Amino acid sequence: MSGTSLDGLDLAYCHIWQEETTWKFEIKETKSISYSQEMQEKLKNSIFLAADELLIFHNTYGTWLGEQAKNFIEENSLEVDAIASHGHTTHHQPENGLTFQIGSGQHLANASGQKVVCDFRTNDVALSGQGAP
Repeated sequence: MSGTSLDGLDLAYCHIWQEETTWKFEIKETKSISYSQEMQEKLKNSIFLAADELLIFHNTYGTWLGEQAKNFIEENSLEVDAIASHGHTTHHQPENGLTFQIGSGQHLANASGQKVVCDFRTNDVALSGQGAP
């Protein structure tokens, strides 16, 4: 997870299960990785990038996310069913049906070697939602 605070990437290893009709979860491991000043600036200014530059950053940031996730998994000897990533929001105008989060799920999957679930906000915005709680 990465947010507008631009302080870094937060990783969590969670167990999620269902008991009858109730979903439950437990956070087992966490790690925060501070962004370098350069990464903070790139993320902060990504809204101003030309389309091709934004997509290049989308892919390279996805690869970086995958590398961080892979390191986290290996450091903690974790068994993972899937990585869930919402990326980092660069453009968000739900009133115009627009939201974009960088951090390519495919690049994240390739770099981590794990299944990835991503792009959580797009469908909500497409259905006239805000894309976030």
